[in-house]
Amino acid sequence: MLLVLTVGLIFGVMAGIWAGPLETAENESAQTPTSTAGDQATGEISASWNESTEPSASAIEQLAPREDDSQPYPLVGGHQPTDPDGDGLYEDVNGDGAFNTVDANALSRHLGTTAAGANWSAYDYTGDKRTDGEDVQWLLAATRSTPSNDTDGDGLPDAYERNVTDTDPDIADSDGDGVIDGTEDWDNDTLPAYREYRLDTDPRSNDTDGDRLSDGIESRLPSVDPTDPDTDGDGVQDGAADPDNDSLSTYNETVAGTLSTNPDTDGDGLLDGTEVHQLGTDPLTADTDSDGLPDGEEVRLETDPLVADSNDNGVIDGQESYTTTATNETLGVTLSLTGNGDIGNETTIAPQDEPRFNTSRVTYMSASPVVELTSERDFSSANVTLAYNETGVQNESQDLAVFTYDPEMGIFVPLNSTVDAANNTVTAKTTHFSTFAVYDLTNWAATYNATEPARQTHGGGVQPNTVNHNAVSPKHPRQSL
Repeated sequence: MLLVLTVGLIFGVMAGIWAGPLETAENESAQTPTSTAGDQATGEISASWNESTEPSASAIEQLAPREDDSQPYPLVGGHQPTDPDGDGLYEDVNGDGAFNTVDANALSRHLGTTAAGANWSAYDYTGDKRTDGEDVQWLLAATRSTPSNDTDGDGLPDAYERNVTDTDPDIADSDGDGVIDGTEDWDNDTLPAYREYRLDTDPRSNDTDGDRLSDGIESRLPSVDPTDPDTDGDGVQDGAADPDNDSLSTYNETVAGTLSTNPDTDGDGLLDGTEVHQLGTDPLTADTDSDGLPDGEEVRLETDPLVADSNDNGVIDGQESYTTTATNETLGVTLSLTGNGDIGNETTIAPQDEPRFNTSRVTYMSASPVVELTSERDFSSANVTLAYNETGVQNESQDLAVFTYDPEMGIFVPLNSTVDAANNTVTAKTTHFSTFAVYDLTNWAATYNATEPARQTHGGGVQPNTVNHNAVSPKHPRQSL
């Protein structure tokens, strides 16, 4: 009679069946289990299943639906297991269309679930009228090429067991702990013994080459050899190297949990080393203090990335209003933007290259490059300052203004503008971005038969609020810029 175990005991039993997740070969696609049908219906869990230990009908009713009643319930996510060879056994446990060690791993992880028990016969590869750890072992052996001279079929050659692991080549589970020798992880480096055999690493030492990186970590890093302390021969051990130039050694990256192949693991604009050594922020969390501003943005704004309300005024930093800038010296554009966060850093200033903005009329009217302004964020307002060419301008303070393109009218219209003749710039305020340029008011009015806006009489600039847009009447406004 088979012993039925409760949930509290299954983990100990499963540890005996399987040491942990299997490593996959380089040409095998790994699929990480997410939610499973077995997770969705618990009830009593068993270390093995047969006709007398099937889960209750009420537990089965809670399982995810199947594509049809002839197929087993999904064990991994919503992926239906498949029967690649049509023998009635579902070797493709995770339903990814491939039959490999990932399937053995999937079965070992979910062997005790209701989903597995509801269709136990689909996984009875050994034909002993039950599904248990032996079927996991069978699946592992079937999906990997067995080394020559492996008497007990545990994935380790006999000579390797005698000379390296000191296990019994005639018994698959030498120590009788329920874990076959090839899947033991004696040194706790996350590599099962059969992987250590193939990598030529020491299954009894978690750092074969002594470079401060475990064999498991090195096996998953690109261009690093777990049997060579200085893989690239540059005189720096692999653990002390900094391949991504973020001021964190590979060893320290493993301690911090960051990526040794990405200098900014959390994508907040700060190097991992800067976060760990200088700021004390979390290199794995873009917004350490959860105030709505990424850590890198707080550094640029000079707020505290460790305190949600840096100025202690009752408003978290992410909801405060800031004034930031953006410039393009080549185009002669400077922006001063007001809004939440560092808007200036997410603003683009670019030449407007569309043919309709590069006509003889535009050239005749403009005293500056025509530019396109865009922002990835909303903003309250922006002061747009454009440099102009004073050649041919008679009265700079009275004749020039910042114009923006009005897509509905199909022409440029003037904005309230202030001329700084000493620095050859014109500034205007806007609440949205579009295409901008400095135009000569007289030339603009003549081009479009428009009424010129009233000039200020007490200083440089124009007040275009008095512009009569109805008086603007080009024959084909959208084509006559």
